[in-house]
Amino acid sequence: MVMKAFSKNTFRTIKQSLGRYLSILGITFLGSVMFSGLLAAAPDMIYSSKNYFNENHLFDLKVSSLNGFSDNKIGEMEKLGNVEDVERVKTIDFQGKLKSENYTIRLIGLKDIKNTKVNRLKLVNGKYPKENDEIVVVEPVEGMGSIKIGDVLTLEDEDSVQFVEKKKLKIVGIVSSPEYFSNGAISSMVGTGEINYVIYGQASNILLPAYNEVYLTLDDDHLNESSLEGGGYEKLLKETKEEIDNLNSDESSWITSDRDTNVAYVGLKNDIESIAGVAQIFPLIFIVVAAFVALTTMSRLVDEERLIIGTLKSLGYSNSKILSKYLIYASTGSIIGSFLGTLVGFNVLPNMLWETYSMKYSLPSLLATPHIFISMISMIGLTLVTVLATLWSVKNTVRQNAAQLLTAKDLPVGKRVLLEYFTPLWKRLSFLYKVTLRNVFMDKKRMLMTIIGVMGCTTILVTAFGLRGSVQGFTDYQYEQIFKYDVTIGYKNGADASKLDDFIKSSSTIKESMKFQEMAIEIGDDDNLYTINLSVPEKTNDKIKEFVTLVNPVTDKKIIFDEKSIILSENVANRLNVGVNDKVKFKLYGDSKPKSVTITGITENYQENYLYISPKVYKSLYSEEPKFSNYYLNLNGKKSTKNVYNELRNNESVTYIDKKQALVDQINDGLQGMNMIVYMLIIAAGLLAFLVLYNINNINVEERTREISTLKVLGFYDKEAESYIFRETLLLTLFGCLVGLVLGYFAFTSVIKAIGTDFYMFNSSIKVNAFVYATVLTFVFAYIINIFMKLKVRSINMLDSLKSVE
Repeated sequence: MVMKAFSKNTFRTIKQSLGRYLSILGITFLGSVMFSGLLAAAPDMIYSSKNYFNENHLFDLKVSSLNGFSDNKIGEMEKLGNVEDVERVKTIDFQGKLKSENYTIRLIGLKDIKNTKVNRLKLVNGKYPKENDEIVVVEPVEGMGSIKIGDVLTLEDEDSVQFVEKKKLKIVGIVSSPEYFSNGAISSMVGTGEINYVIYGQASNILLPAYNEVYLTLDDDHLNESSLEGGGYEKLLKETKEEIDNLNSDESSWITSDRDTNVAYVGLKNDIESIAGVAQIFPLIFIVVAAFVALTTMSRLVDEERLIIGTLKSLGYSNSKILSKYLIYASTGSIIGSFLGTLVGFNVLPNMLWETYSMKYSLPSLLATPHIFISMISMIGLTLVTVLATLWSVKNTVRQNAAQLLTAKDLPVGKRVLLEYFTPLWKRLSFLYKVTLRNVFMDKKRMLMTIIGVMGCTTILVTAFGLRGSVQGFTDYQYEQIFKYDVTIGYKNGADASKLDDFIKSSSTIKESMKFQEMAIEIGDDDNLYTINLSVPEKTNDKIKEFVTLVNPVTDKKIIFDEKSIILSENVANRLNVGVNDKVKFKLYGDSKPKSVTITGITENYQENYLYISPKVYKSLYSEEPKFSNYYLNLNGKKSTKNVYNELRNNESVTYIDKKQALVDQINDGLQGMNMIVYMLIIAAGLLAFLVLYNINNINVEERTREISTLKVLGFYDKEAESYIFRETLLLTLFGCLVGLVLGYFAFTSVIKAIGTDFYMFNSSIKVNAFVYATVLTFVFAYIINIFMKLKVRSINMLDSLKSVE
């Protein structure tokens, strides 16, 4: 019977303070959604993508040669101990017409399209080609558009047509490919410079004298053995690369590359790393705010129930029994909220992110994996935080004896506030503002709780809006402020190289140009090695600033590039933990002898990493003049790009052409997923701010009903009584917001570092509008909640509130 009465009292308390109970449930729900969802997203995406790549045997290594491979060489590759499967292909790019539209096409010829060993194709619709005039098309991420099965593709490129037997190719099927699964631009020296469609057909239809590309996968057994010995995949990959390079005895132009040269693969890898970076910071912030809400709610509830606690003690209930009531109150709300939040987090957030990235990648449905550890941390962690906050708020009250608890709690002793010592200013304040300031500082506990709550919400909002600004401004920072060139071309020295020089100098569409030598290098030591670009500009005068801006990331001062300059990108410098006057070792990709140089400057850079050295430094390192292989071009207006491209692509010495705008568009498409994360964080931060502000305001009104009733009895109108309370709330909101703006900056800095990868980083300068948006949104929420609270203030029963508690 006693147990029944106590249980009734517990559930009655929940019912009577349902708003507070739901605030605990809501905050733990939101916290667990963000915690479990963000932490599970990256592992689920990694598992799903790995499963897709393994099922479809994505290549581990790709070997290319302009001269092609003999059967003997391919046979030697097949015999390598680490190699499991080998697939030989013929690849050719050409211009073709389909439904009266011109397209740039990549044709890949296979011996057995249906049963490929590497980069297996999956039939989406139609059938596999059997005849030389039949092809299948890789379905683009954005869909096939008006192109359908049965359409005929006509070859029109005079240079490429001679290498294809059948000039009219009929589409008989649509496939998906593990190699071409993104909407990223694929460069080509044909047509517009970008591949529109990738098609597969019979190798016998391509009249090249030999297969010009070979794809290989590594043996799983050897991979497992290598993993046990240490090093795993990377170690085995490096060993196999060296073995393949050793097969190239005649030193023909072989190029051996791995998955990290595949645009789609690298893009997905970096996107997942960024999601993992966000998950390192934000879930912790939500848990801290959840703990604070629980502490605020329970401490206020216990203060209000002093009389009930005293009555229970006088009836003989033990301290532990009374404590259990409030533990049940807090723990049930947090368990229900965290359980539901974990379910929603696991099932909604990862899928939302995966679907967002489906605008960029063609991948199957997300495969969810069990996250027992994350589930336990989410549920037990949030519940434990809530329970500890409850213990902290209740322990001192239950230790008091019944006589103390059955009397009203003494009000804090009034003290002069700091502003009162400034007499001229204090005298000018009205009575109501003086009362507001005294009330704010009289109850320091309430003041701190309100300030801390608002501070947490503002911190998250500043971080989210700051992240939004950095993500949206990424391409502007990199391709407008740092890389100022319009077009970059690669070329090989030869007879046509002089024609290229003459054309660039005489062209009216080219404003200015500069030669560069660029090559891949490995920088750092064996335990901390990064592949970056070595860039050697032709000249060291001020002309370089017309193409690339070298600027100190700390002081924002321009770096002078002279004959002794050795300048390293900020991102890789941070990862190597080196600075100006530090020595760093690097070696050309595939070279075994490292060079040691002393860094003279660190430059701001966001996309990829570069080591800029002068021609004089290069000569001192390699005892030869640099062999320039690139041109950076600035054009006279955007309309000049197409004209320059059409003229350059006919020059046989040109190996590639990259248009800056195409890169910008590609990167912006790639940032859609990160934008989705940012918007999710802004929404979650907004909901969190709303919950916290509602909780704090609701408690402030409920615990001051006697005070409000007294004001009404004294003749205060409703608006005056409301402003008496809400003026304090808005003042405390202002204080909390100001502190949150400062903390938000530091939180933003931590997050921006966490989401960076080896390949890119984001600008750590936060825009002013992030602070403005966070402040405005915080006060908008505060104002909306005040409107709801006005209804509560007006519904207060003055007689009930003014009854004596003694």
